Amino acid sequence: MRFRLAVGFAAVTLAIASAPARVPRNSELRVVTSGSEEALALGKTTLSRPFGALLVDHLRIVGAYRSVGELYYLVEGTAGATCPARYLIVTPRAGQSPAISAPFGTCGMGATVRRDARGLIISVAPGPADRQPVRYFYGRAGLRQIDMPRTAGAILRRCPMAPAQLGSNAGLAAELDRIFPPDYRTASGIRHAQIGPDQLREMLAHMACLAADPDAEPVIPKAATALFVSKRYGETSFAILDDLASAPASDPQLRASARTFAATMHYYVARHEPL
Repeated sequence: MRFRLAVGFAAVTLAIASAPARVPRNSELRVVTSGSEEALALGKTTLSRPFGALLVDHLRIVGAYRSVGELYYLVEGTAGATCPARYLIVTPRAGQSPAISAPFGTCGMGATVRRDARGLIISVAPGPADRQPVRYFYGRAGLRQIDMPRTAGAILRRCPMAPAQLGSNAGLAAELDRIFPPDYRTASGIRHAQIGPDQLREMLAHMACLAADPDAEPVIPKAATALFVSKRYGETSFAILDDLASAPASDPQLRASARTFAATMHYYVARHEPL
């Protein structure tokens, strides 16, 4: 009798521990019109401008996916030729406003989703400057980028775009997210990062070009500070910028951008307070 009670209690405990999070009723996400713009609607809740400052022309729900007891919607926002597509995740919450992830993607159009035991792995098609797809992970802990984007062709020798081509602060932020994952902007994130020499050089060349934008300070230097103060990548990063600034094969704009960015980062590192 005691054995049966124990087994029954264990079974109930296991069922409670493994029960999925409750998905609210009327949790179907759909695209609606709000004023002159497209928006998202979940039940009676309207989500206007889900991509925030990143203006998009059209919204499309790529699919709905269940994982770890949650219901995730992948949403595509399409825009102009500079950045054709971005993505985000919407998660319904019972009794609460839905959770909306930060926008992510390569600016390439097309994404596939694979579920694993912890959440979703989203593979986004290569963007205009990428060689291969870039994977992202989304789960209860939030969004993180798995792969570093790889630039198409040889090691970068010229700035891929003039600052004016970014168009706005939103364009600047989108390009920064594409080339420099948010995980790399914290001390803990950079400690666990695995960045190869070629990837680091490409990333720094892109950031130096991006930092030439008049609106880039303090956004770019602040984002890069954790990288430049790290024991693992700091000295190497400065050495790469010095090499880019003096490489005769590099474009003059890239050389000038690398010199300026190096001077800016020396200033930010000098005033950085150790944690």
